[in-house]
Amino acid sequence: MTNSSDKSAKLLLVSSSGGHLKHLTETASAWENYERVWVSFKQPDVQAALENERVHWAYYPTTRNIKNAIRNFFLALKVIPQEKPQAVVSAGAGVAVPFFVAAKLFRVKTMYIECYDRPTLPTMTGRQSCFGSRPCTLSVMTARHCRR
Repeated sequence: MTNSSDKSAKLLLVSSSGGHLKHLTETASAWENYERVWVSFKQPDVQAALENERVHWAYYPTTRNIKNAIRNFFLALKVIPQEKPQAVVSAGAGVAVPFFVAAKLFRVKTMYIECYDRPTLPTMTGRQSCFGSRPCTLSVMTARHCRR
């Protein structure tokens, strides 16, 4: 994809609430010209930040919650073919992993944006998201940990 306006390309932006959502929305200049749909949690901060966006609501909590990880995987199996994105983009956290696994099954490109406040080691989600894709990171040192 290029930086030019391309409404024919669609992105699926997947994010937990709080800081992960803030990191992803701060990269808006990279994706604002693309058609997009979000996956996040139905919480007040997310609803406020994404009030003018299309959103699929994911199951939470996701931290060490295998039940919701499985539920989010099945949600991803529904959302990805329905939305037909060209790429799944996330800055974390736990909700990203099931969507990246499903994206790989559907041969959809993935991009993980590692948090810029992790300068030496990738996050747990970043390590889990490295399989089969190259990370987009704001930290050169972090990117080294995921390269093939």
